[in-house]
Amino acid sequence: MKPWQKAVFSIFCVIAVIYFLFLGIKVFVEKKVFSKMPPDVKKEYEVWQTKKLSFNPADLEAKPFQKQTIETAQTFSVIWREKKKEALELAQKYKTFQTQAPGGKVSIASSPPSDEITTSTQSQTNQGEYKTIEDFSGDLSQLDSLTSALETLVRMPDYEIDVLMLETDPMIMGPSENNDYHDYLFSLQTLSKILEIKISLLVREEKTAEAFSTAETIMLAAKTHKFSNLMHRLISISVLSNGSQSWHKAVAKCDDPDLLRKALKRQISLKPDPKLILQDIQLDVTDRIGIIRSARRKGINTDIQGMTGKEIMGESLRVEADLLEQVTLPKIKKETDKENIRKLIKDLKTSSALFGGKPRNARGYGAKALSRIVTPILFGIARPNSLEAKTREKVSRARYDLLILSTAWKIYTLEHGAEVEKPEDLVPDLLPEIPRDPFAQDGKSYASKPRLYSVGPDGADQEGDVLYDPTNSAISSGDIFYQDE
Repeated sequence: MKPWQKAVFSIFCVIAVIYFLFLGIKVFVEKKVFSKMPPDVKKEYEVWQTKKLSFNPADLEAKPFQKQTIETAQTFSVIWREKKKEALELAQKYKTFQTQAPGGKVSIASSPPSDEITTSTQSQTNQGEYKTIEDFSGDLSQLDSLTSALETLVRMPDYEIDVLMLETDPMIMGPSENNDYHDYLFSLQTLSKILEIKISLLVREEKTAEAFSTAETIMLAAKTHKFSNLMHRLISISVLSNGSQSWHKAVAKCDDPDLLRKALKRQISLKPDPKLILQDIQLDVTDRIGIIRSARRKGINTDIQGMTGKEIMGESLRVEADLLEQVTLPKIKKETDKENIRKLIKDLKTSSALFGGKPRNARGYGAKALSRIVTPILFGIARPNSLEAKTREKVSRARYDLLILSTAWKIYTLEHGAEVEKPEDLVPDLLPEIPRDPFAQDGKSYASKPRLYSVGPDGADQEGDVLYDPTNSAISSGDIFYQDE
């Protein structure tokens, strides 16, 4: 055999070994991964991989925010940076106060455990200094400029959470020249708890109308687009739950039916669009479209009409790479930071090819070849997080429905001098319709005896005796209801 023939034969053998190795791994993955997938998960994966999606073009637009809205957001951001330390400390003190009863006995917190904020700031204040809610009034007054800035911002006609992120790069875990992306997101979560303190104080002072307006501020702060990215949606869910709880506290202390009717009208108008609870496409697709929309505001465009969920994943990774390359990299000054960004760009391009994007280099072609092996594994890893997020969103929706129902319930009782016999009595005078419990297996409305409640994520009716506790997981047992009922 001639030397060139040996070389060709050797190359052929290497290719054959690689091919059969790849084929063996593919068969192994299909047997080990697909065989263990429940039928519903397998169907969801196939839909994600093969179903071509179409969207309303208006939903994919990322219209520029109004100049006044941007300026108001910038003002809020400046004040947040100045008052951040005090805000975090006050929120931490309130969290401690919620879990401590007089005498040091632990009591049930008024807010759901999953909605309590966590901060790296540890309060050194003596717990005994905050024995009543009135003890917080001094600290709260120091943050008037911050809460006022938020109240102004969220009432801008085109406000949504995204406006706080205009000068940041939400896709990257790296240096940011001016802003801390996560700081601004969690500022909303922190301030929703601080405004809860304000509402409690206003209720004590019998300033109910102002308490309702403050609760409305929290609800407005939670506004997102149906295709906002996952981080924005999760923050929105937490803020919305805090707002529902706070507004319910104020409603519980109000005996003026006219004022309650005005509050109910606002509650209904602010109710989140049911389309935010997406069932027809996976949450990860929603998240990636959110990233694409954010990038569009910075001039990075793409067309995702007719793509599968898997292809949208790949396209969003390509968009992230372009965003870093065209927008972020020119702003970076330190050479070490630039090098880190360049490495990230390479990784994103490789990952894009893995999910069906066009390969741009040898690594990309290698990733594309491995796609059939790797993507079902990644899908299996990501799916539980998607289910958790969807469940938390439904819980938030249920709490808001219960707020509306309890407000209408109280109005009826005050005006008729008698208890509501059945929820349908509230229609049409107070409610256009009775909302359906998102967790009820048979599509029933919320239960009303012995209290208003949802059956919760497990779908089992505990008759309002067991409180839903999401400490371990969003998909936990128990019914959802307000603890001070």
